[in-house]
Amino acid sequence: MKTVLLLTNQLHLALKISSAGNKRNIFINNVSQFDKVTSLLDSYDFAAFIIDLNLWKTTTAPLKNIDSLKQDYNVPFVVFKDTLTNDEQSSIYEHHLDDFVYQPIDAEEIIIRTIHWINNYAKFSINTHKKKKKDIKTFNNFVVNLKNFKIIYNDVDLELTPKEFHLMYFLIQQSNQVLSREQIFNGVWKSDNDGDSYIPSRIVDIHISHLRDKINEVKKDDNVNIETVRGFGYLLKNK
Repeated sequence: MKTVLLLTNQLHLALKISSAGNKRNIFINNVSQFDKVTSLLDSYDFAAFIIDLNLWKTTTAPLKNIDSLKQDYNVPFVVFKDTLTNDEQSSIYEHHLDDFVYQPIDAEEIIIRTIHWINNYAKFSINTHKKKKKDIKTFNNFVVNLKNFKIIYNDVDLELTPKEFHLMYFLIQQSNQVLSREQIFNGVWKSDNDGDSYIPSRIVDIHISHLRDKINEVKKDDNVNIETVRGFGYLLKNK
């Protein structure tokens, strides 16, 4: 499952975009302020950015900032705004952004266009990042070592199996957000083709139980917990 960053303060629209993304195996990580974007970039590998230009009164300054961001993180950038003048549309392309959507704003169209550009970047082997990815990433209470496949919690190596590592890393990247069992299975197991796809819920539940046991062995407070969302899935609380 690919993760896409969505910048908007329109909660209702964010939910629609998230729902449209989930149907197409895209996880939406939503933030409401531009200054929060940079704090996420070292921790997450975003496949694309979707940005709401309605956050600003004019588009001149934000387009410059977004262009600067794209120079460092060369992934698809799709923007949207209730109305766009011809000059604004030209300016979007002049700032090297990939696409735009304007009135009527449709969540499905935004996701379809975003996926189109993700596939185009992959098809033509466009480097997804100019900056070198860090081998060690910090997510609040967790330190993830991508080179050695280790996750440290409370200064203790959780000693995870390869599959537990991939599951835990997936949950950490979506910390504090509810995930369905299907989302988790698709994000961690779907590409395995190991013959177990007919019992995804059971697979997820068993591995979540193992992760809980390992976390609880070194747990010192309630800042971290894998919570069950009854009838739906799980949420990793990571405060």
